[in-house]
Amino acid sequence: MKLADAPIGAQLCVESAPLDAKTTLRLGELGLRPGCVICVLKRTVFGGTVVACGGQRLALDKATAALVVTRPLNLAAAA
Repeated sequence: MKLADAPIGAQLCVESAPLDAKTTLRLGELGLRPGCVICVLKRTVFGGTVVACGGQRLALDKATAALVVTRPLNLAAAA
């Protein structure tokens, strides 16, 4: 599932983010990298996505969020 398509409140695991090297490096520095767990907090006016990641909030523009591939967490298996 693309991050841009995830519902608000969804808890997800980042699978991949096929972005340019500079953006990949910057998002990795902020904690958004494959394997991290994120929660979709809200959508912005122009279609961006705000997520909670590693104790902080990150805002991604619409084009970037559309490239980030995620999978829903199976919370039943974790219980």
